[in-house]
Amino acid sequence: MKKYELTEETKVIGGKTLFRIRALRSFGDIKAGDLGGFIENERNLSHEGNAWVSGDARVDGDARVDGDAWVGGDAMVCGNAWVSGDARVDGNARVGGNARVDGNARVGGDARVNGDAMVGGNAQVEGNAWVSGDARVEDNARVDGDAWVDGNARVDGDAWVDGNAQVRDNAMVCGNAWVDGDARVDGNAQVGGNARVSGDARVEDNARVDGDARVDGDAWVDGDAWVDGNAQVSGDGLINSNNDYLCEKGLGSHNRSASFFKCKDGHIHVLCGCFDGNLDEFENKVKEEHGNSKYAKEYLGFIEVVKTHFEVRQ
Repeated sequence: MKKYELTEETKVIGGKTLFRIRALRSFGDIKAGDLGGFIENERNLSHEGNAWVSGDARVDGDARVDGDAWVGGDAMVCGNAWVSGDARVDGNARVGGNARVDGNARVGGDARVNGDAMVGGNAQVEGNAWVSGDARVEDNARVDGDAWVDGNARVDGDAWVDGNAQVRDNAMVCGNAWVDGDARVDGNAQVGGNARVSGDARVEDNARVDGDARVDGDAWVDGDAWVDGNAQVSGDGLINSNNDYLCEKGLGSHNRSASFFKCKDGHIHVLCGCFDGNLDEFENKVKEEHGNSKYAKEYLGFIEVVKTHFEVRQ
C-alpha cells in the first residue's frame, strides 16, 4: 500500500519538475494528510518503512531514500545517492553523486557528501564540511567546520576532523584522534589513539602519529616516522624518521615528559613542561633551576644522551 502521493504543488529545479508529497496513511511520526518535501518521482522515496522527505527538502534524479531515513530542512539528495537505515540529512546539506548515507549517520548544516563517499554508523558530517571521492566516515566519527575528507581517506572510531583540516589520499584518522586547524593528513599516513594534529602541521607519506602524541605549529611528520607515546612536535619540527625525535618521561621533580626533535633548520628543539626552546637554552635552564641537585644530574644526563643521538657537536 502506498504511503504517499504526489500533489500538484511543484518546483522546477535545473529543468526537473519536483512534486510535493502528501502522506496517504499514518506511519512513524507522520500522520495521514501531512505534507512533505519534494521528489521527482516515486523511485526517489520508498513506500516501505518510515522513510520521509520533509520541509522543503528535495530528492531527484536516481537518488533514493528508504528504510527509516529522513531528509528534511532545505537539504538535497540527488544523482545516484542513497540515504537509508535511520540516517538523517537536513539543514542545507547536499548528498549527490554515488554517495551513501546510512546507519544512524547525520549530515547537516551546509555539509556536502558526494562522489562515491560513504557516511555510516553514528558518524556526523556538519558545518561546511566536504566528504568526497571514495572517502569513508564511520562509527562515531565527526567531520565538521570547513574540513575536507576525500580520496580513499577514512575517518572512523571516535575521531574528529574539523576547522580547515584536510584528510586525503589513503590517510586514516581513527581512535580518539583529533585533526583540526589547517592541518593536513595525506598519503598513507595514520593518526590514531588520542593523538592530536593541529595548526599548520602535516602528516604524510607512511607516517603515523599515535598514543597521546601532539603535532602542531608548522611541524611535518613524514617518511616512515612514527610519533607516539607522549611525544610532542611543534614549531618547525621536521620528523622524517624515528631517529629525528626522542621522548623521555619521568624526568625531574614533577616526572615530566620531555620531547627532543629536529627542526627544519637543523637545530634540536625541546618541549618540557612550560619550557619551549632549543637544546642549549634547555641545558642552561636546568642548571639555573636545579643547580647540583639529583634532578639536575638526571636532566643533564639525558641531555648528553640527546647530544649523542643527534650527533650534536660540543
